[in-house]
Amino acid sequence: QSEGNDREADDIARAVAVAEAGIRPAIETAGIDPESLTTPHTVLLTGATGFLGCFLLNELIGKAQKVYCLVRCASEEEGLSILRSRMSKAELGFDERYVKVIPGDLARNNLGLTDKMMETVAQDVDAILHCGAFVHHVHSYSTLEAANVGSTIALLRLAAERRKKKFIYVSTMVVPWSLDGVGHCSESIVSNHPASSNGYVLTKWVSEQLVARYAEEVGIPALIVRPGNITGSSISGYSNYESNQFWTWVLACLKIGAYPALDTPIDLVPVDQAARAIAALAMAPQIELRVANLSNPEAVGFSQFCQLLAESGLAIKSEDLEEWAGRLESIEADNPVNLLGKFGGSTLYGMSLPVEQEGTLKTMRELGVSYSIDHRHLANTYVSYMRRSGLV
Repeated sequence: QSEGNDREADDIARAVAVAEAGIRPAIETAGIDPESLTTPHTVLLTGATGFLGCFLLNELIGKAQKVYCLVRCASEEEGLSILRSRMSKAELGFDERYVKVIPGDLARNNLGLTDKMMETVAQDVDAILHCGAFVHHVHSYSTLEAANVGSTIALLRLAAERRKKKFIYVSTMVVPWSLDGVGHCSESIVSNHPASSNGYVLTKWVSEQLVARYAEEVGIPALIVRPGNITGSSISGYSNYESNQFWTWVLACLKIGAYPALDTPIDLVPVDQAARAIAALAMAPQIELRVANLSNPEAVGFSQFCQLLAESGLAIKSEDLEEWAGRLESIEADNPVNLLGKFGGSTLYGMSLPVEQEGTLKTMRELGVSYSIDHRHLANTYVSYMRRSGLV
């Protein structure tokens, strides 16, 4: 126990040291092109093959004249094939005329790009939307640092090279929920240190700190967006059912045939609505640093949403929490729901702190982006997809 606590303390200390060290600009930077910052024409997107990333790509296609996608692949042709497959699986269209693949790797030095390619990207792009990350809630900070923090540093330097570019960083609401000594999640970057040693969350906290500090020091416009718990599309129902922690809970309920009687409010953000909001904020005119808290402003109780799933056709019923937990223990050891303990299951559905998002919602209203969510419609859509795909 003591060794584990020491390791967790070391991870937090390492993360704090990296955040406080900041980033030394690699080169002298040029001035700002007001037109490109107001209306980005070419956007560099990381994480396009991921769950949120492919929906972001879908939103950017047509809005931007060109989307450069950094993809871990051996060639542009292979990268396009990967993107076609991901977009098809997500039931999204894919107009390749708007897309250029940049083979690279977030975990490698300079993103795995040659000096010539770095020069090309630095010259061509107007904005960088950094959504890519190694998402894993068991690995340590040191394991995830290269891909999640190293990539942020490389991309921030790229944002200041040749001409200054707008920088949009996709973080998570878990960051402000995990800070020491805060009473609410503000629409700003605060100096509080992390209370959690979760490696993935630490990498997101460090990156937030680096983005905020570097943007101020170098003078690039930056936007940090913090989606809440991202769930399936409100249109098709497509979701990351096998890897999302919330759906792991729901699948556990299906396995047992019951859900725990919990009124705890849960945060559900359909992936298409999160992507629409992020893309709109990214493409909107913006010069000063902003933080957008994109949790669902219309929370629903865990039991209430499970009841909506039941009314939509899933065979689950309400059950006393202790009885439900006892039956959870009877599930086979190799069942994915047994990872709940490693993930820290109590955080899956709970919204632990009040969220400030008045500025975020006001800006989205001005941009004509709706963030209103119909949970009954959402439950029906998800159950229909699960039946269609054979999950239930």
